[in-house]
Amino acid sequence: MRRYMGICGSPLLRAAAAFIFALACVARSASGAYFYVQESQDKCFIESVPTGVALTASYKNHENPGVTCSIIFKDPSGRSAYSREVLPADVEGKVTHMTTTTGEYQVCISCASSKWFNTQLLKWSLSIELGDTDINIDDLAKKDHVNSVHLKLQAIARRVEAMQAENDYERVQVYHLE
Repeated sequence: MRRYMGICGSPLLRAAAAFIFALACVARSASGAYFYVQESQDKCFIESVPTGVALTASYKNHENPGVTCSIIFKDPSGRSAYSREVLPADVEGKVTHMTTTTGEYQVCISCASSKWFNTQLLKWSLSIELGDTDINIDDLAKKDHVNSVHLKLQAIARRVEAMQAENDYERVQVYHLE
C-alpha cells in the first residue's frame, strides 16, 4: 500500500527547501537590472529592513550625458535619512546607510534637470543588499596599518551580526503575522 506523503513529506524535498531557505537568508539581495530614470523625477525601490543593518546600493550610471544625480535613502516615515551625490563621472559605486529603525526603507535615484523641456532618460542599474560587509582590504590596510586577516575577521563578525539582526527581525514579523 502506497502512502501519500505530500510535498513536504519527502526528506529530499525538505532538505532542498531548507537549503534554499538558508541560502536566501544568507545572500538576500535584489539583483541589479537596467532601468531608466527621467530627469527631474525620482525612481524608488522599497526594501524591508531591520534595525542596525547596513543597507547598500551598488549602482552603475550608464552613458550619463552630464547630469548630476543623487541616491537617497528614505526611512520608513518617508524622510531622507542619507543621500549621496553621483557626479556624471561616477560611472559605478556603492552607497551604504546603517538603518536606525525597523521598517520599509526607500532607495531612490533622483536626477536634477537643467532643462525645462526635452528632459532625457538616464540608464541605470542598481543592486540593493542587506548586511553588505565587502571591504576593500588593500585600501583599509594602507590607512589603518592593519593586517588582512584581522580585517577579514571583522568583516565576518559584522556579517554574522547582520544575519542575527535579520533573523530577529523575521521572527518578530512571523510573530506579528500569527
